[in-house]
Amino acid sequence: MITSQATEPPAATGTGQRVPKLPWLPLLAGLLAIAGLLGYLLWSEYRVAIRSAETTSRNLSAIIATRLEATLRRSDAVLQGLAGGLPATALDPDQAARQRRAIDAELDTRAAHFPELAGLRVFAADGALLYASARERHKETAHVEDREFFRALRDEPALARAYSDAFVPRSIGTRAFAVAYPLRDGRGGFRGIIVALIDLEYFQALLDRLDIGPRGLVSIRRGAEMRLLLRRPVLASELNRPLLPDNPIRRSVAAGDREALLRFAAQTDQIRRIFHTRTLASHPFSVQVAIAEADALADWHERASLIGMASLLLFGLMAATLWRLARSERREAAMIAGLEASARRFRSLFHEAPMGHALNRLADGRFVEINIAFAEMTGYGRAELERLSYWDLTPPKYATEEARQLEILRRTGRYGPYEKEYLRKDGMPIDVRLSGTLYEGEDGEKLILSVVEDISGRKRAEAQLRLMASIFEHSGEAILISDRDNRIVAVNPAFTRLTGYAAAEVIGRNPSLLASGRTTPEEYAQMWRALREHGVWHGEVWDRRKDGGTYPKWLTISTLKNADGELTHYIGSFTDISERKTAEERIRHLAHHDPLTGLSNRFHLQGRLEQALATARRDGRRLAVIFLDLDRFKIINDTLGHQVGDYLLIAVAHRLRACVRDSDIVARLGGDEFVVVLTDVDGATARQVADKILRSLANAHSVGTHRLHATPSLGIAMFPADGENVETLMKNADTAMYHAKTTGRNNAQFFTAAMNEAASARLALETSLRRAVERAEFELHYQPQVELASGRVVGVEALVRWRHPERGLVSPLTFIPLAEETGLIAPLGEWVLDQALRQLAAWRAAGSDGLRMAVNLSAHQLRDPSFAAGVAAALARHRVPAEWLELEITESVAMADPRATIELLEELRRMGVDLAIDDFGTGYSSLSYLKLLPIQRLKLDRSFVMDIERDPNDAAICSATIALAHSLGLGVVAEGVETEAQRDYLARLDCDILQGYLFSRPLPAAEAEAFLRHARRQIE
Repeated sequence: MITSQATEPPAATGTGQRVPKLPWLPLLAGLLAIAGLLGYLLWSEYRVAIRSAETTSRNLSAIIATRLEATLRRSDAVLQGLAGGLPATALDPDQAARQRRAIDAELDTRAAHFPELAGLRVFAADGALLYASARERHKETAHVEDREFFRALRDEPALARAYSDAFVPRSIGTRAFAVAYPLRDGRGGFRGIIVALIDLEYFQALLDRLDIGPRGLVSIRRGAEMRLLLRRPVLASELNRPLLPDNPIRRSVAAGDREALLRFAAQTDQIRRIFHTRTLASHPFSVQVAIAEADALADWHERASLIGMASLLLFGLMAATLWRLARSERREAAMIAGLEASARRFRSLFHEAPMGHALNRLADGRFVEINIAFAEMTGYGRAELERLSYWDLTPPKYATEEARQLEILRRTGRYGPYEKEYLRKDGMPIDVRLSGTLYEGEDGEKLILSVVEDISGRKRAEAQLRLMASIFEHSGEAILISDRDNRIVAVNPAFTRLTGYAAAEVIGRNPSLLASGRTTPEEYAQMWRALREHGVWHGEVWDRRKDGGTYPKWLTISTLKNADGELTHYIGSFTDISERKTAEERIRHLAHHDPLTGLSNRFHLQGRLEQALATARRDGRRLAVIFLDLDRFKIINDTLGHQVGDYLLIAVAHRLRACVRDSDIVARLGGDEFVVVLTDVDGATARQVADKILRSLANAHSVGTHRLHATPSLGIAMFPADGENVETLMKNADTAMYHAKTTGRNNAQFFTAAMNEAASARLALETSLRRAVERAEFELHYQPQVELASGRVVGVEALVRWRHPERGLVSPLTFIPLAEETGLIAPLGEWVLDQALRQLAAWRAAGSDGLRMAVNLSAHQLRDPSFAAGVAAALARHRVPAEWLELEITESVAMADPRATIELLEELRRMGVDLAIDDFGTGYSSLSYLKLLPIQRLKLDRSFVMDIERDPNDAAICSATIALAHSLGLGVVAEGVETEAQRDYLARLDCDILQGYLFSRPLPAAEAEAFLRHARRQIE
């Protein structure tokens, strides 16, 4: 360590010398002037520190508010576009599957370039999720019926949008909040909501990058209660909690202040801070940025303490010196001793200075002396630094510059100032600014006296400025900054990409150079009025690019003010919304038209038909509503695929348009249902048009390699005879269409009152049938099958019967077609197979060996890809060998899709199940396919058996069928055998098995079991 002689003043050279009297008044005046100057400087620095903190909090709140306002505005634009463009049918859960792909894709497009957006969702009126963007799509069980924002939009028709509290959706795993818009029909009825999830982690990252000091605070709050959405530092217990009513921020906002600068102690930690709160202009959100007074004044307190300490010490030393001089001007020795004491005290100023000071040897760089500020800056104690050199504190990357500065020092006696990093004792780097001089000690040793300033705070401020500049440069939105006179001072790269103007072309010019002329002076006046009154404006305007092309854009303009509240700049940010405009037009089209055929959809039909009815009422005219359904379209769809079905629907739509006038209405309701509205026609004309449609659609349609026939069933209702409003006319035309189907299809029927009664009866029967399936009101009857050669009962056919609780037994001819049409045949068929196998297992266990159970299959079961697996499961459940089961399919069902039928039957046959063709000869057959079917038996239809002994044609058909079957190696079962003559005739034709009333009618299980026992005893 350097000796005291190195810093102490030289001693006096003699004794007894008189010291001249000091000029007391000038010295005292100088001391007072110095004291006043120090006080003024401290007070000025205090004001600068406070004003700097206020300006920082105001600017940071403006940045966050602008970013949040832009995000909410973009979410508004996305939600408004989607809410206005979703088709009404999209909110019908039964229709959602048809439109999910298109609407999900639209949601993906909207979310693709919106980094703050965590996802988009559409919910139905019951709160169930209908559509979602890609990030949300796997959460199809999401439900919001119990959410506060959903109930608010549902229960308050006047509410335009709602926001949720902060929460963590399972789909993204991070904090978010929801912006929701209601979806309503033309009468204001609630249809559902559309929701944008705003990712709060995006804003948390922005908050984390702000330099607000170690005890600073930033928060984003929502609503009049100012519920907490986001906070730095994070305080989980405060999330979604409102500010207390007596909080100064809440009182200020409640009083209508859009901006407020407040100083108070926070309720959570009692730290006094400088708060700036800013409320968004068009959304119920506010931003608070707070700088702790202790942080803002930290440097000031440190400087004030050190200066005050040094000043007191200086004044004390000077006072002591003057006192000593005043006491004895003649005591030179005492004066010298006082001066030596003063010199030692002055030396302590080296250690107490607020800026780092260090003394190093020039030869090896070792530290000789440091002050307190340097020790605190580096984290080392004095004793530790005496063993180190400045090279030990300097990272290797500065070696070249250090050598250069050392050379300058040797040559000029000074070095710096220059900036570098020191490595603290804890390994963390610290930014410093150094300057120094070459100093020679009393012993002649070369020393370096360095002044070291900690500039980490300045570096952080510069990094903050670079961050703001990076946001400006890389923003996806075009940003324009103009001065108070509206002259452009800066634009970002996105501005150049969007407008075509380089920065050099617009700097100094007025933004009006972008005007397209499509915005009116009144609109500009409204914009400037909003900026003067509220400091912000946003809206849609049309601009012109450099190449002359015009485009719509969404523009937001905000004002910036300095610490004195004076306007300094305007900030404008905007995006091209051409794609959004195009998408809105496309969505509007989709909302009114069927996406497959281009015809009007149900929603559009409703409006056009109401308009046509209003015209007809006013002019006293009539119109016709024709309800059209394609016959057996489902078979085409299921067998040839939906793509072929779609092409067929498009072809039908073209033919329908060709059959009517341009003034008439053609619409597709969905599936294979169409509606034609004929204006200003009577019944005769409506009949002519219906016949024209029948003839047009009767011609085959060529779809790829297929030639398809799609005959229609038409129902006609006339206004005003059959109804005076849309609902009644549509319902009656639909009823007439169903009547056309029941009368053979491929015809047109006018509505009559009697049809309503038939429709009501059919609906009642359908309701009863559904209830019967649920309550198992069915039972099986069994009709024996007798082997002609031996007379043994070799099998039974299971026949389902419906025991209605009021009507008794209902004929299968009544309920089986209805079950096929409504799809109830599937559960009914499963029940029949299960009950038949259970009964067969019981009979075989009771001794009825060699008995086979025959069960009829429906077309629906043949189209079920899991049917074979279901049969295998039923056989295993009842422990019935597969060869005991015979499945019967009708000839027409087998020939509907021969290839698919063959594939399924071969799978059943591999299991060991016997197969039979039922009602053979009554439908269209293809022998080329018939020989490929893996069947064991043909069942000769009763219509050929009943007159076999009297009608030569029936006899010939039976003979040919039996011969054909035997030549193919198939057995033959003749149904409907009722007389001995029929039995004898079939015996002469070598028929194998007989079934009919000659042997037994279909019997309930108990009676059938008695019949089997009796037949077994007779054989024995």
